[in-house]
Amino acid sequence: MKPLLTSVLSVILVLSASADFPVKNGKFRGTAYTYGTDPKFEFRDGSELIIKEGATLTIEDGATVTGLTSDWDGGTVTDASSFLESVTFGKANIFPANAMGALEVDVAEPNNTKTISADSTLTFSATPTTGTVFGLTLTNSDSSAHTITIPSSYSYSLGALRTTFSIPASSSVKIQWEREASRYGMFGDPVKITDLTDATPVGADSIQFHDATDGLNKDALLSTLPRYDVWMVAISDESTAITTGNAKVTFRAPYAATVTAVRASLNTASSSGTPAFDINESNTTIFSTTLTVDQDELTSTTAATPAVISDTAIADDAEIKIDIDTAGTGAKGAKVYIYVTH
Repeated sequence: MKPLLTSVLSVILVLSASADFPVKNGKFRGTAYTYGTDPKFEFRDGSELIIKEGATLTIEDGATVTGLTSDWDGGTVTDASSFLESVTFGKANIFPANAMGALEVDVAEPNNTKTISADSTLTFSATPTTGTVFGLTLTNSDSSAHTITIPSSYSYSLGALRTTFSIPASSSVKIQWEREASRYGMFGDPVKITDLTDATPVGADSIQFHDATDGLNKDALLSTLPRYDVWMVAISDESTAITTGNAKVTFRAPYAATVTAVRASLNTASSSGTPAFDINESNTTIFSTTLTVDQDELTSTTAATPAVISDTAIADDAEIKIDIDTAGTGAKGAKVYIYVTH
């Protein structure tokens, strides 16, 4: 084992080939795990290594420490950030925060930090070489959302170039850029619904939903998802008492549909008798029990005998006729509602 650093720190971190990392009197915000016999330590976005006073950081042969400055003589230090730029253990990297003084993002730093409280315009300190990755943790300390203007970057969240984004009130976002051949790629930028480009869906498109039965997220083709609609039809005027008769209204189905429910309403109730309405597709009723509105009521939802639909399938362009089988007395403003999916 080769000790590389000795400092006033309170965690002993040893890379061994046999087990997860031992941790004493301190904490890691990350995930320790073992891959076969090869131990790993992963720091996720926003994680940090916290090392307290009084301990030693020990690194075995094969690990790499980078970023030591020339003024560190190997002795005791009180501020690890004065000599430590990053520590590399296999695939894990520890990057101390780089607090930005102004609004210029340092492209040589993977962990810039900045707090804003107003609309702000960010710039980059230079044009880095292709493949350079740098990042920013941006905090909005204000109680209102603010617009952030950035150098043109290709957002992998949106799938498009963007020069602005909105950071929500009292929140933080962690953004990473990579200099690509002719542009900047950006990851982690916040996206609102209004940022998304309108698109015309087709049947082969899919949408993700959560299946509560098995707790999994699944995709469904748009062509298989039901669309809900209501056909509302006025079958009288608003001020004249309704009368019985066939085909009070005739119209054609705008598409093939499945009837899921029906309702009727009045603006003036019948003082005697129960108004009854029939709906016919191609001269054949869709009911086995007719749609009714009880005496002194304005809606069929309170009917003592609810309507029963016996034929739910409506063909595209089918002729639909609505009859008034029973008028009651003084009922006015009749309307029928046909609830469908298609």
